[in-house]
Amino acid sequence: MNECSGSFRDKLLDGVVDKVAVGIDELKVKYPGIPDVKVSSGLRGTRYFIEFPIIGPNVDAFSLLSSTQQLMDKAKKNPKYNFKTVKTDSYLNEDRVCYLIDYLVKSEEVGGTTNSGSCYIRGQKGEIDNFKFILEKANGFSDCDSDLVVNAYE
Repeated sequence: MNECSGSFRDKLLDGVVDKVAVGIDELKVKYPGIPDVKVSSGLRGTRYFIEFPIIGPNVDAFSLLSSTQQLMDKAKKNPKYNFKTVKTDSYLNEDRVCYLIDYLVKSEEVGGTTNSGSCYIRGQKGEIDNFKFILEKANGFSDCDSDLVVNAYE
């Protein structure tokens, strides 16, 4: 099983981290030799996070953003998620790059409510590019959230 770790644990975070680990294990079967990257999780301030580094030559952060947006577009069409993009933003300064997508997704814990989340792709271009994919949630997770992390890992 893939190593997903963090210092903070609770049942909401454990559930989504387990789904991410299963998804990554399936990727390893699909793509033998896929790099093994440590996925971290925990609590940062009042928000949960799941993140992993993307390090290598010529990392295409825009392509990763595009892939993430495509998965979000599919989720918008699925009534199970009632997915809605709230805000997008980008920051480009010399070699530094940051993309942000804020979204709402139907709560699985409390009917009729939504949970807010954010996806970040940020880092710095260089001889070896150093980026990070980060998913943050204020409360509650859905299958859509774990799918976003696994999609970015792929």
